[in-house]
Amino acid sequence: MVAAGLSGPSRAAVGGVRDFVLGAALLSPLAYVLVLVAMTFTSVAAVAPAREVSVLFGVVLGRRMLGEGGLARRLTGRGTEPPDVIARRLDMARQEIEAGREFDITLVNTSVKDVCRQLVTLMTA
Repeated sequence: MVAAGLSGPSRAAVGGVRDFVLGAALLSPLAYVLVLVAMTFTSVAAVAPAREVSVLFGVVLGRRMLGEGGLARRLTGRGTEPPDVIARRLDMARQEIEAGREFDITLVNTSVKDVCRQLVTLMTA
């Protein structure tokens, strides 16, 4: 509790978010190790696409679990980019979402051990 600075009345409101942040902080290095281990089994050409797909998992988790959303609202609200740049970024986001349908296989992260096993099986098959 001391390290996170979440004691007192704010604990009830912020405590749930702290758990997500700690989970992400623990899983991020684990994902890097997973990529390194996968590269020992197969070529970089097979691992690189899986690594790129992992970015999509982060987007989905951010959207669903943390309630992130409203990309247009956030980009406009920052006031750091002109409208044409925002339009290009939104168009790119739509294209990336559409590209998700092109994948033949979807891995659902039920447990790190199971997903690692499935990923290694797919890469060595």
